[in-house]
Amino acid sequence: MSSLGARAGRSTYEPPSTKRTSPDLGRISERPEDRKGSVTHARTLPCPATLPGGLVVERVLGRGAIGVVVSAITPAPHRRVAVKLLSPEWTLDAEQRRRLLREAQAVMRLSSPHVARVIDVNLLEDGSPFVVFEYLQGRSLESMIADGPLSVRDAVRYILDALDALAEAHRLGLVHRDVKPANLFLAERPGKPPIVKVLDFGLVKDIVGHNRGSRLTMSGTSIGTPAYMAPEQLTTGSTVGPQADVWAVAATLFELITGDVPFAAPSIPLMLSRLTQEQAPRLRTVCPDAPRLLEHVIRWCLEKDPKHRPANAEVLERALSRIPY
Repeated sequence: MSSLGARAGRSTYEPPSTKRTSPDLGRISERPEDRKGSVTHARTLPCPATLPGGLVVERVLGRGAIGVVVSAITPAPHRRVAVKLLSPEWTLDAEQRRRLLREAQAVMRLSSPHVARVIDVNLLEDGSPFVVFEYLQGRSLESMIADGPLSVRDAVRYILDALDALAEAHRLGLVHRDVKPANLFLAERPGKPPIVKVLDFGLVKDIVGHNRGSRLTMSGTSIGTPAYMAPEQLTTGSTVGPQADVWAVAATLFELITGDVPFAAPSIPLMLSRLTQEQAPRLRTVCPDAPRLLEHVIRWCLEKDPKHRPANAEVLERALSRIPY
């Protein structure tokens, strides 16, 4: 369930370059294929081989700077699940424990099918929490565009899926704050078309006062991933609202279609300078066949002043739904 490099490689977990700076708590399941019986040796696991609740850990699915996701098998009826927990060096960190629990609480408030479902929350013997999610098979959109840009039709369809989840979150007063291709997962469904699910609510912010007074990140840690962060996230994190997610969705959509983020640059300082000072590039300059209305909507979402953007994901969802593609 799910950190910057101007256009460095797209592997799930990599040293910070221009695109990824947020501490990632991991993601649900990036294909490898479902290899039944392929169990990681216990000495290589970042957690006990058997977790409270009788979960038998199989293997590591992904690692982040702060946490890890493993696959596990439940007691009867022996379902495969994804378990998100803190890396061993972070299990005693109270702030990271709160963040992981905050993510679980946020996801459990959402009913959209475009969010990975939380099955359980439990504690290890040391008191460190872990969260059990539904197991997903498929690919992240980050992985997909490593093979090349998507068609406008597919990109808009996937973003509309994500907006369904974000619109519900915004109605509940929740802001994701780390929307990006790596956190959008195209999940396979038996006998049905795949759908996008929004992952990694680890940086979620509650803007209506629930759990007030609890900080979500370590002092000095960026809240988000700079290539997708709105200007206000760089300077006034305490006042960030749904418009920050709107910006990130537009930056993600631009990248899905063109293969590059809107303010790509060879260094972090230059990228941040462009992001805060330059107008967003025009989509049709890079993709001439894109609908003019889509170009307009993306530039609307990338306005520097959040008051000039769509107010929330629901407004953006309505605008994108009217675009012919």
